[in-house]
Parts: sequence; structure tokens; C-alpha cells
Amino acid sequence: MQTRLYLQTTFRDIRQAIGRFIAIILIILMGVLLFVGIKSIGPNLEETVDHFVTTQRVSDLQISGTAGLTEQDRAVVGKMHGVQAELGYRIPYRDEARDVNLQLYNYQPTARQNRLTLTTGRYPQRTNEILVDNAVKTHYRLGQRVTIKSQQLLTHRFKVVGYVDSPLYIDRQERGTVPVGDGQLDGFMYLPQKAFAPQPYSVMMVRFSDLDRHSSFLQAYRTDIATKETQLMRQLKAHTTQPQQQYLLTARSANPGFNEFTSLSDRIDCDRGCLSCLLFLNRDSNYLYNHYANDRRKSQGNRDIEGTRLS
Repeated sequence: MQTRLYLQTTFRDIRQAIGRFIAIILIILMGVLLFVGIKSIGPNLEETVDHFVTTQRVSDLQISGTAGLTEQDRAVVGKMHGVQAELGYRIPYRDEARDVNLQLYNYQPTARQNRLTLTTGRYPQRTNEILVDNAVKTHYRLGQRVTIKSQQLLTHRFKVVGYVDSPLYIDRQERGTVPVGDGQLDGFMYLPQKAFAPQPYSVMMVRFSDLDRHSSFLQAYRTDIATKETQLMRQLKAHTTQPQQQYLLTARSANPGFNEFTSLSDRIDCDRGCLSCLLFLNRDSNYLYNHYANDRRKSQGNRDIEGTRLS
């Protein structure tokens, strides 16, 4: 009997305030959709980045040295279990004619790390052909002849044959810093290996196969990569033949734009937690309000009964 009366009262209240009822339902629906959306963005973002890291084979570490790097350094690094190490050139260059700061890399078709993504044109087939960053393609037209005046190069005249994206620069706006010009890096170029003069290598790309099982966002990955950095630094210092050599190890998280993705994921997780707390508090506040309202109605009913008896 009580249940039937309760349902009749409930439906009567809904009919009398149908507009408010619909508004409340819509507000609840929007809140649920917002919560579900925020809850799924963080994991989806992390999964997308991890897929990108795996398919493009982004390096775990980049090693550089004040005196350059040699094959001996690569041999030392290669002794560690599951290590893939590739030596290369990375030369800062300022194009005064175009007011552009660039990073020059050597292009290796057989490279197994940091795979380039061709967006327009083709890959180089001759020693005088180069690839240009999409971020600076307005300065270098496809098919244009470009002069690069650097003492570290044997060839100075090149032809632009394609535009590419590099997994080392995932942020389309920010490219990092460079020790030329105003210090702000505008883009990069990939030149043929034979275009570089004989000299010590500039950078060593290192990737650990046993870290593929970890997400880049997990603490387990950060702990393992920190341990491997310590081991690598110890081995390099122990085997170097140059007393003044100083090694610098740079983790993947320092790549331009990569840290921003990590920070964004962390902020989304924080917002998700805050929203959960707000929904929990709102639920409790509604419960307390309804409990208080019921007590008031009962109290008012009791006073009405007493008034009737007295009269």
C-alpha cells in the first residue's frame, strides 16, 4: 500500500513539474557523458602515444659526448643485453638567407630507429638529395636547390625531394632549442651520409628491446630506464680513452613535445579524480538534502495534527 501511494505521489509530482524533471534528467545525462569522456581520454591518449613509439621505433635514449662518439663507444653500449645502438650526425646550422635555425641529421635508409614519415615527395636516391621538415617547407620548395654552407659537410649543394615528420619532434609547434641564432629550433633536415666530412659522430640512438613491454607512462618504465642510464654511464666512463670526455644521456621524455603529452595525460587523470570527488560529494549532498526535507515535512505534518487536535 505504501509503495503504491509513493509511486502515485512521485508520478503526480513529475506531471506537475515535467519541465523541471526533464531538465534534471538532461543535467544528469550530461554529467555522466562528461565523466565517461574524461575517464577515457587519458588511457586513449597514452595508448596512442605508446603505439606511435612502437611503430616508429622511437629511441629510449640519445647519447652525446663533448669529444664526439666513435665505434668504440657503440661497442661498449652494445655489450648490454637487448641494446640496439646507432651512431649518427646531428649538426646545428643557421640559414642566414631564410632566417631559419636547423638541425642537420644524416639520412640512413637502413636505420631501425626513429623512422621518418614521408608526407610529400620521395625519399633520397642520390647523394645530393635531402629531406626537409614539414614545419619549414614554406622556406624550401620541393625540387628547389639549397646551399648549406658548413665546414662539417663535403657537399654544399642539395635538392629538396621530400617533406617528412620525425618521431623525435612530435610537437608541430615546438621544436626545442639549438646553439645557433636566437636559440629556437625551427626545423630539421636529413642529408645523405656521404655528405658529411670524416669526423666523430654527434649522437648515438639507443633502444632497449626489454622495455617494449612497458608503457612510457608507467613508473616501471621510468625506473628501468633510470637504472639503464646509470649502467651505461658507468660503462662508458670506464672504457673511454679520452680523459676529458663527458657523456650526456637524454631520455625519450626530453624529446620536444613528448613531455607535453605526458603532462597532459597526468592533468587529465587529475581532472578525472576531481570530477569523481565532485560527483560523490554532490550525491551525498543530495542525500542529506532529501533526508532534511523529509524530516521537515514530517515535522510540519506533526504540527498540523497537533493544531487540529487543539482546535
